[in-house]
Amino acid sequence: MNYSILKNKTIRFLNIFFIYFITITSFAFFTMTNIFAEEVTITWNANTEADLAGYELHHGNQSRNYTMKDVVFGNITTHTIEIPNTGEYFFALKAFDTSGNASEFSDEISRFVLDTSGGVVPDIIPPTITSVKMNDDPTKVIVAFSEPVDISGATYSISSGISVFSAGTSDGVKTVTLTTSPHIENVSNTLNIVEIKDLASIPNVIDPNNSTTYLFVPSTLTPDETVDDFSVDTTGSYSVTDVRTTGGFGSFKYDASGERIQVVTGDNIGLKISQDVKSLGRGIFSIDFLPTVKHPKGGIFILRLVQDENNYYKLINTDGYGPGELMKYVNGVKVSSVPFGNEFSQNSNYAVVINFSSDQTTVEAFGESIFISTDNNPIMVNRFEVELEQQDAFFDNIIYKD
Repeated sequence: MNYSILKNKTIRFLNIFFIYFITITSFAFFTMTNIFAEEVTITWNANTEADLAGYELHHGNQSRNYTMKDVVFGNITTHTIEIPNTGEYFFALKAFDTSGNASEFSDEISRFVLDTSGGVVPDIIPPTITSVKMNDDPTKVIVAFSEPVDISGATYSISSGISVFSAGTSDGVKTVTLTTSPHIENVSNTLNIVEIKDLASIPNVIDPNNSTTYLFVPSTLTPDETVDDFSVDTTGSYSVTDVRTTGGFGSFKYDASGERIQVVTGDNIGLKISQDVKSLGRGIFSIDFLPTVKHPKGGIFILRLVQDENNYYKLINTDGYGPGELMKYVNGVKVSSVPFGNEFSQNSNYAVVINFSSDQTTVEAFGESIFISTDNNPIMVNRFEVELEQQDAFFDNIIYKD
């Protein structure tokens, strides 16, 4: 069917602010940016002119080069389209009257058609920056992302004349450490990253307009200083690591109403938070631990006071897998341990206190006091790590002192 151009009849899509009179009002199975194959139902507002004969719905996988056309006769305002393949599709309408005159094309809408065969919904969410922080090294910037990323081809730029020399990944490639020229203390810097991709089968690329502001503030901890009481949101100062992802990814967030932090996991999900602290061979570390939900068979709580990957104190306890223990590792070997007598319980608030030294290390937690003293090798603690597996919990009042 061939139509001449009807000069006075044009079409528009609803909510896209075009200047035409026919309005597409909804796309069944559409999200804001995507649809799921294989059928798409489109509905539009009726045209009010008396001589309207029908509508043409043009679509294809190239913009303004439509390879398919569906004709809808009469003032019917809905139509279902068979989409043969996945990918990006483009849609536009024409109206035609009883004399064979047709409008020009409406403005165009494009959407992605996704393959959900087998019940698997493709990953369509691009990675985002969740935090940017620096410790005491003025040449190291630690960038955390919302999911594992591919940094090949990525470029980095920092304001204030800071040069980026290299980038390396860690923590399951969710954390990127940038080596830079020296930062100046307490000067605001803005980081922009281009072409970071996630690991989806069709990679999603970070928004090129992303920007994150951060400061270089060297540690000024004194031996008796509280590391964090969470009176303000300090989640950005912690490193976050996914340690168990079979069931998905956990989350780490600030509870402003309770002035505390929260870790949320799930079945077969584990998350670790950590922070560098002043190096001490003898001291006290404490943290308030409120377990709330275990998933589904049992929850696990782990606390490490770390010198390096081979030398550390480790405390573990569970709700569902039996009582845990306090351990000391030297050069990768467990040299001393003592068990707890009880598991922890949900919705019970525990103060977990470790008094550590080379001679004796004592733990007061879960209604018990236990200690180890069979090995006197020193461990210079410079980082703490808190890990939850299949366990949701709140934490508060982290204290580290000698």
